[in-house]
Amino acid sequence: MHLSSAGLDKIEPRGFPNIEAKCFASNRQVHAKILQDNLTNPCVRLSATDAAFLYSETASGPMHISSVFVVAGELTYERFFQHFAQRMHLLPTYKRKIAMVPVG
Repeated sequence: MHLSSAGLDKIEPRGFPNIEAKCFASNRQVHAKILQDNLTNPCVRLSATDAAFLYSETASGPMHISSVFVVAGELTYERFFQHFAQRMHLLPTYKRKIAMVPVG
């Protein structure tokens, strides 16, 4: 049977348009709108390590990690910002947002 003869070519992909979800940041709930289409912006489950860091974080015990650069010579903020801005497209993970899934 062909998909169009069964009417299956008219089925739209399931996404979560305009669903209000609760996102977690520093152990506080923040409301966020999820406007996504599963074909263009799929949900990706956190790894066990990432989930452990997220759920372990509190206001008094932050679990995020940072780095300090010590450079010789002059490095302006503009050059530093431009260096990372030119490479952000190589790291799509940093553009994702944490959201609780509907129906837990």
